[in-house]
Amino acid sequence: LERCWGWTLKLWAQDLQFDFYLGAWCYCKRLAQEQATVKLVLPKPLMPTQEKDLYECEQLADWIWNEAQRIATAFDTRNETDYYMKQLKDTAYIWNAACEGALT
Repeated sequence: LERCWGWTLKLWAQDLQFDFYLGAWCYCKRLAQEQATVKLVLPKPLMPTQEKDLYECEQLADWIWNEAQRIATAFDTRNETDYYMKQLKDTAYIWNAACEGALT
């Protein structure tokens, strides 16, 4: 996550950034099930800098989700569709189903 984040932010293609955020959200949600915090050195203009680069996993997941929503809204507004918001909803649905054991 840490290694790819800076590279992803430099992408011109927002759809690739959106895909990264979906994966990063799943990763952080899963990590939050096992630990409360994670030490990451992230580009500073993103989130408010945390003390000693220690981030709350749930807070990080929420921030990532909001960024994905921002991109989805922009694309869907421009394209007059709901394609990207559906992808967000599908990702959340699959995540919740997996957590409940429905996908095992």
